[in-house]
Amino acid sequence: MCLGVSTLEEAEKELEEFSAKWGKKYPHVVKSWETNWEALTTFFRYPLEIRRVMYTTNIIESVNSKFKKVTAGKRVFLTKESLLKCFYIWQLWSWNVNGPKLRIGHISTAR
Repeated sequence: MCLGVSTLEEAEKELEEFSAKWGKKYPHVVKSWETNWEALTTFFRYPLEIRRVMYTTNIIESVNSKFKKVTAGKRVFLTKESLLKCFYIWQLWSWNVNGPKLRIGHISTAR
């Protein structure tokens, strides 16, 4: 909701619009945002350049957590290619809405 705005005032306006539109359907969400507003908007105290770094760090942390999830059941990868193949298959699986459309023959180890 307020990641796309650049000032606290704009974020407050967005919250008001969100409350007006969704407040009756999701009163607990709106109440939670309003109750925790001070903590949720702490990053507006920093300059825009620093906030961009914060957002980037969160994106990197998100990607890292997805990598950990993909490799959680596999403790050892014999080669770098086997790890990359695991990530590649995961990407195909997660990006394809209808499930993976690949055959074993599509994935081969280049040696």
